[in-house]
Amino acid sequence: MPGGVFVALSSEVAPEFREFERLSTTVVNAFPGPLMQRFAMRLKERLQQAGLRAPLHITQSNGDVIGVETAVRFPVRTLLSGPSTGVTAAQEIARIAGFEDIITLDAGGTSSDVALTNKGRCARSLEAEVHGYPIRFPMLDIHTVGAGGGSIATVDRGGLLKVGPESAGADPGPACYGKGGTAATVTDANIVLQTLNPKTVLGGRMPVYRYLALSAVGELAVELGLDLYEVAQGIVSVATASMARAIRVISVQRGHDPRKYGLMAFGGSGPLHAARLARELDMALILVPPAPGALCALGLLMTDLVADFSRSRIMPLSKDQLDNIGQILDALENRARQWFEREAIPSPDRQLRRIADLR
Repeated sequence: MPGGVFVALSSEVAPEFREFERLSTTVVNAFPGPLMQRFAMRLKERLQQAGLRAPLHITQSNGDVIGVETAVRFPVRTLLSGPSTGVTAAQEIARIAGFEDIITLDAGGTSSDVALTNKGRCARSLEAEVHGYPIRFPMLDIHTVGAGGGSIATVDRGGLLKVGPESAGADPGPACYGKGGTAATVTDANIVLQTLNPKTVLGGRMPVYRYLALSAVGELAVELGLDLYEVAQGIVSVATASMARAIRVISVQRGHDPRKYGLMAFGGSGPLHAARLARELDMALILVPPAPGALCALGLLMTDLVADFSRSRIMPLSKDQLDNIGQILDALENRARQWFEREAIPSPDRQLRRIADLR
């Protein structure tokens, strides 16, 4: 940050062709840049003050980690960092259990993230769209929809029930939490139906108030002219349908039959909705890890330190161009070796992988 100003250069952030995608990636990198720097530096200082001597790493959208200095310069690489490590852990646990082909469902309070693992590996996308913005950077092929435990149920202009993408968040949260929230959410619907414990959650550590959930869902029932329990079931069904659509995007629309895959459900509300979702998609196998709410954290322990270096060159793919292609790859590998040195990675642990995105 020269002079205290965060600078994002497209030649460093996304050194590839396609002007709009390159611009979009650079702008998205610049927007959270100053905030990311303040957060990361403050975190690093507090960890050092607490006596932690291990180097600080930040998760990337590709399921691996990078050093904190790199993350500060390129925060765009961390956009899907939360769900990415969940996928990393899920595919490893599924492999140990003897299942290579799974669809992961990471459902939390605000959204649900789904990914498809084929033969033990989740596909990577070199370009993705995040909240409408094209991002040109390698990341796990994860699709997100606004359906989670805190998703708010409303009646739209046509008089139909709608769930999400607005969320009650953690504070005030669903009405049943008793923190002041009044909107009916998916969690409230599950409390009404008693598919969630109507008295306590978190193993008895947190009380819930079913009468508040009944009141919130009851207001929708009056507006819709339906029975209270019909509306509660409708809220859960709409949320399940949103999750099913997300899974069809990464499976059916890409030539994969979800019936041939197991459903790995995790996150705060993933296992709760897994059976309904599997029934919706005719999936016969559901896998739930022992600590589904902590799977993303567990995935952090299974990741590698990885960096991607890229460059675009428009040329015909012919024997005459092999020398030029080799020079480009050699230059990228030199940058990778410099990165190895900066990160102090021992020589036996270093791996280089060449990837070409061609047409």
